[in-house]
Amino acid sequence: MVGTLPKVLQPLAGQPLVAHVVTTLQTLQPHDLVVVAGIHREAIAATLPAQARIVIQPEPRGTGDAARVGLESLEATGVALVALADVPLITASSHRQAVHAAASGAVALLTATLPNPTGYGRIVRHTHGEVQAIIEERAADDGQKTIGEIFVGGLAAPAALLVNWLERLEPQQGEYLLTGVVALARHDGVPVVAIAVPAEEACGINDLAQLAHAERIMQRRIAQELMQRGVRLADPARLDVRGHVTTGRNVTLDVGVVLEGQVRLEDDVHIGPYVVIRDSIIGAGSTILPFSHVEGAVLHQGVRVGPMARLRPGATLCDGVRVGNFVEIKATILHERVSANHLSYLGDAVVGAASNIGAGTITCNYDGHAKHRTTIGERVFVGSGTELVAPVTLGDESTIAAGSTVTHDVPAASLCVARTRQRIIPGWARRALRRKG
Repeated sequence: MVGTLPKVLQPLAGQPLVAHVVTTLQTLQPHDLVVVAGIHREAIAATLPAQARIVIQPEPRGTGDAARVGLESLEATGVALVALADVPLITASSHRQAVHAAASGAVALLTATLPNPTGYGRIVRHTHGEVQAIIEERAADDGQKTIGEIFVGGLAAPAALLVNWLERLEPQQGEYLLTGVVALARHDGVPVVAIAVPAEEACGINDLAQLAHAERIMQRRIAQELMQRGVRLADPARLDVRGHVTTGRNVTLDVGVVLEGQVRLEDDVHIGPYVVIRDSIIGAGSTILPFSHVEGAVLHQGVRVGPMARLRPGATLCDGVRVGNFVEIKATILHERVSANHLSYLGDAVVGAASNIGAGTITCNYDGHAKHRTTIGERVFVGSGTELVAPVTLGDESTIAAGSTVTHDVPAASLCVARTRQRIIPGWARRALRRKG
């Protein structure tokens, strides 16, 4: 994978590959679930839910040995299902079919037919169609390499039988391969059945190109699910969801939208083009206009944001708030019907209902050592180009003249003018202009 991040921790739709596989398996409600890991075990464990246990494979001796290590920590009863962490697109339905077949006493292999099977183990069948063996590509002859049916990498079998077969595996070039179970099962007279899955489910991840291919498949699935919920997508191919999204009715997502982490979009929400939303709640009837960035924010009902606005963690916008272009909000509460429409920064502040924040207003909340709070009352008018040097409080219905630098509290219902008096010096010219003359 070129970089330093382990393969099974590579992100797919915002979650590590191994987490996708575990989440899928959890829908089967297994009696127990273990993840076999070698190096990077702590990093892998940090991505898993509490129901999944980490089991350590001391040495990387192949998939068969990994399965043996995992099964040693489980009761050898019922059906054992083996899945690979780098094959994340297999659906719960496919796994369920394999489990059902194994419950009747068979070994169930997940297989797929690919136009280009290079790199995969081939399914070799008898003339009557029964599965005879899985041949690894490096051991396949020219005729077997033309076989298009491949072993996807997952199987299910009666647990007690699988434990026995894994203990009997012979090493192949120093590795114990899971594929060797097929020959042992046939030797013991246990039927081997193939569960065919769609080709896209067989997408294994061995390089960044395959990871990108899997990403598009996953995003297509997510887009299809959202549309089935009633979300209107301007273009399903131009949406990226990297987390979990809950949606209400009549939600519209324009092109280029990116949703990350935990996102909730309530009824009648409209998200414009190229908006990024992370770990936020967008309340009913709200609109976010193009090129805005929203992270860790809570928007109540009927809020309008953007275009090109930035809401940072801790931003709370109550009903009817308007935040316009090039406005940044951080750790700030804007109460009902507050308007901040242009070129402003509000950080570590509380703004009362129906107040207006003029263009170019900033809260000077950081003194180089600590953050300080700005409190703005209700129905306050802050003129353009104002600097509010925190800590400072503006009383209800006060007015701040444009261009003011406010360093002291302003009483309610008063006018604050905090700027130097304009001076004009007739006949004065810049030195460069005097030289030209």
